[in-house]
Amino acid sequence: MKIQEEEDILEELLNAEKNAAARKRRLLEQKQNFGEFRNGLSSKGLEQIKIFRNYEPMDVDLKAGEGPNEIHSHLHVVDEQIKEHLEYGKETTISDELDITKLQPRKLDWDLKRDEEGIVNKLDRRTQKAIIQLIVQKYADKSESLDEIVNAATSGLD
Repeated sequence: MKIQEEEDILEELLNAEKNAAARKRRLLEQKQNFGEFRNGLSSKGLEQIKIFRNYEPMDVDLKAGEGPNEIHSHLHVVDEQIKEHLEYGKETTISDELDITKLQPRKLDWDLKRDEEGIVNKLDRRTQKAIIQLIVQKYADKSESLDEIVNAATSGLD
């Protein structure tokens, strides 16, 4: 009985191997067919230009019935114009456009100084007014002329 079971198992293994080999062969055939199909599509795609029969273009020139050849001639003109613009753009040099001061690294607190500049100016004006008031009070007690007071104040600032 054991011999019969072993023969059945061997027979099943042989059938499984045959089925696997047949499956591999079918897959290879399908790959080849698909490759031929893709190659056929790509060669047909290069030869044929698609025409959209149900497409109604918004452009007046295209509504007049321009064919693909006329469109390609317009595209050729556009390509030439684009090339001219690109060549014109290449003529400018980078050194003319860049300012050296913008390339220098800034100090760490440059933005803080910029933000506080208005407040500092306001305090500076208040300080100048206070200095002038102190000078005026100092010389108001003395009976000197206003010209002498101003001259004394300006000579101290130099």
